[in-house]
Amino acid sequence: EIYNHGILKGFAEISSIDMSRKAKFQTVRISTSGMFLPTKRVQVYSSQTMTILAGEGRVFHPKHSIYEDETYLVGFHLDQNQAIPAALGSVPGCIPNSFSLDHYDKYVRVATSSRAQWKSVAKVDPKTKKTTYSQVQVAEATNQLYVLSLPNTSAGSKGKIYMEKIGSLKGIGHKGKQIYAVRFLNKAAFVVTNKTTDPFYTIDLSNPAKPTVVGELKISGYSNYLHPIDDDQSQVMAIGQEADPDTGRPIGLQISVFDVSTLKNPKLLTKYLVENGYSSKSYSIAQWEHKAFRYLKESNILIVPVSLQSNYKSKNNNFDGFWTFHISPTQISHGYTISHMSATEMANYCWYPALLPPRSFVFNGNVMTMKSHSVLSHSLTDGKKHWELNLDQGNTLQCDKYFSLGTK
Repeated sequence: EIYNHGILKGFAEISSIDMSRKAKFQTVRISTSGMFLPTKRVQVYSSQTMTILAGEGRVFHPKHSIYEDETYLVGFHLDQNQAIPAALGSVPGCIPNSFSLDHYDKYVRVATSSRAQWKSVAKVDPKTKKTTYSQVQVAEATNQLYVLSLPNTSAGSKGKIYMEKIGSLKGIGHKGKQIYAVRFLNKAAFVVTNKTTDPFYTIDLSNPAKPTVVGELKISGYSNYLHPIDDDQSQVMAIGQEADPDTGRPIGLQISVFDVSTLKNPKLLTKYLVENGYSSKSYSIAQWEHKAFRYLKESNILIVPVSLQSNYKSKNNNFDGFWTFHISPTQISHGYTISHMSATEMANYCWYPALLPPRSFVFNGNVMTMKSHSVLSHSLTDGKKHWELNLDQGNTLQCDKYFSLGTK
């Protein structure tokens, strides 16, 4: 029973450090909370008052002899310098990342995908009496959203620790698709699913007991990360891939801006395609890692890492670095590029397997970027280079190919 439900497969720990003590030799107070989870794969979400750990597990159903995805939730109240275990819950399906979780008011909202279900079917050959087994699909992949109420922790309600499902929305998107991106913003949610096109769904959460899809926008390609770009959250920027509308094959990094001021009528305002071709590919780790994404709302400047990889016949077009963009409701325009390595250097130098994660830092009118094997500083205004540090300069210890290291 314990093995099937995976209760003891992993242990998650939250440590809170009191940073208010400034004396040099004072003892630092550390508060630690922990919880057993059904997996080592844990997503972490945090609001101002709550941290939620989501562990991905699988539940076995003996009647159908199949395992189904399940996400286990553990909520911790943040009280000064302590994380206090406060709530437990679970929902069917698994989440792609922490943006599939949200804490709003007294509710937890979760968007999940359930993978297709397969079972083994036995077939006996009447002549040889031999038994062969084959996999048969018994259910297609589905997407859903759940709203759970947090337990009441006021006086007189001791012992109540379980989140209660009070609302659900099932069948988001077409069967067989999966969630690629989610963003919760107050009483609304935005969900992107993909198979060959990118349905951008707007979901009304004003009634927690009845989440409802109220708008849908179909465009080619798909989005991996959604980000609000204005104060009233009426516009959402998306980072993803353009795709062939017939085959769904990704053909280039795409940046889009949506108007979501009216949930029932989402609109694509503008988009920019970084690279378009079947002999090359372009991507940004900001599609999967939001810490690589930087948008300066005051100046409407977007800074993201970009990698271009051409086929073996045209390596001179390779690029690894950052691009800047100017964002407006009517146009996305390319600013300047920050090259962390030239195509010649990629091909002819020796590269160590250790990598810097792509990040950008803006201060004093300058942008400092780090990626793969180098750190650079440029003027934010015009892209003029100030200095460069190549951490692999003179490396002779190990000689690996640049893009084979997984620089994305």
